[in-house]
Amino acid sequence: VYQGKGDCEGRLRTGPATEKLVESPLLTRHAAAVARVRQMLARYRKRLDPQPDSVVARAARACPHIRRGGLSPMGLYVADVLRRAVPGAHVALVNSGGVRGGLGKGRVTYADVYRVFPFDNRVSYADVTGRQLRHMVAGYLGRAHSGFLLASGIRYELRCGPPMSLVKITDDQGKRLVDTKIYRVVLSDFLLEGGDGFGRVLKNVPAGRKKILEVLVRDVLLRALKQLKHPLNDAKHPLVSPTNPRIRVVGPPCGKVHHKRSPRPVCR
Repeated sequence: VYQGKGDCEGRLRTGPATEKLVESPLLTRHAAAVARVRQMLARYRKRLDPQPDSVVARAARACPHIRRGGLSPMGLYVADVLRRAVPGAHVALVNSGGVRGGLGKGRVTYADVYRVFPFDNRVSYADVTGRQLRHMVAGYLGRAHSGFLLASGIRYELRCGPPMSLVKITDDQGKRLVDTKIYRVVLSDFLLEGGDGFGRVLKNVPAGRKKILEVLVRDVLLRALKQLKHPLNDAKHPLVSPTNPRIRVVGPPCGKVHHKRSPRPVCR
């Protein structure tokens, strides 16, 4: 925890940590028991295959994840990986809270990937109309605490709030979505089953057009990292295009707090 407030955030929601990182008082109070548990975990850690410290890829530059304070390069990469993982997919959507961290520059290990995506969510998809897809994006942005919806296969513009609102949405080529066309959208089973407000639209999609696959999002991410032919986020393959970003904020960033639990501005 961070010294002073004794919490695990150290004011990270409002800026860089300003306090010293120290052992939790709860752990120091039971030091002998904690030591025994750590020894037991160390024995199990040695038996893991693959080892948590095994390298799966290398990153040319840091790949940060900003959950509620702006665009997430790490989240956009996860969305790209998911879209490529499902044959016939047009779009992939990732909620900002589904990704729990970013990757630093240099070695990327199994443990790093688990920190980025610790959940055992499964890859899923739904075949939705263009109208439904537009409502999914707009509904997510309209939630007070959601942050950006991380997407692959579409581009959209939003107006800062609170709450945020969808201004424009197109496919990856800049063409308007066709209301009656069917788009295959890849997402986690958490979202498919109605998480983060997606149920308002997906409850109206027939069961035959929705499917949960028996593969974990994290395993798909690991496989993609292992198959990279170049360092992640290098100059030739940036996670966020500097000239043609897929998500734009229309108008000046508001810099306002959108949710009392997250006192960082969403649009900046």
